[in-house]
Amino acid sequence: MNSTWLKRLGAASGVLYAVLTFVASGDTNSPGFQATPQEITAWAKSVQLTPSFWIHPYVEVIGMLFFLVFTAYLWSILSRAEGEFGWLSASAFASGIATVVIKIAAFPVAAAAVAGASQGFNPQVLGVLWDMNGISFFLTWATQAFLLAAAAIVIIRAKALPGWLGWGAAVSALALLATLPLAFFNPIPIHLLALLWVVIASILLIIHAGKPFPSLQSRATQRTEVQPVGAE
Repeated sequence: MNSTWLKRLGAASGVLYAVLTFVASGDTNSPGFQATPQEITAWAKSVQLTPSFWIHPYVEVIGMLFFLVFTAYLWSILSRAEGEFGWLSASAFASGIATVVIKIAAFPVAAAAVAGASQGFNPQVLGVLWDMNGISFFLTWATQAFLLAAAAIVIIRAKALPGWLGWGAAVSALALLATLPLAFFNPIPIHLLALLWVVIASILLIIHAGKPFPSLQSRATQRTEVQPVGAE
């Protein structure tokens, strides 16, 4: 049975994650991380909790699940190149899982903050809940940085994917970690580097789905050329 279409689906999950993330971010009226409790309360009270309001959060959750699928597929590629018991490729997958868990766990917090405002929430309580949601977003910078760093090492050392993709992952990981302490005071969209890397890696994996990368093919050829002891 030809499983190429399944591989393409796994590879395309990265692009689907990026598209759904941009769709979910269409709601630009919500207050930022630096907003005061009074500003957050005023916005939350103005929100109409209709079914259409929950479309953006729903799309974001679906996008994060596609991200989980992408990291699983990426792990399958990296682990083959790293070899048996490869802990770096496993670390990349674990970091992807942590990213998804943090984001999805923050969803009930943000939902409770918005839904509770219409019932007369204390502005301080509402502000704390909203800040928890914002902090969870910044925490994913660290988990994504570890994913990119682990992937970069495997790509560069084991030649799992083109070298330039590995160096791009390394630069993005350093940028995320370096700017994370500043993000709480002056948020900058540096996380878009990680999103861009996922899109590029996803497209590359789609193109090569169903056929080995040249580096992996050459490694497999070298293993088959090794003759067993006592062979003619």
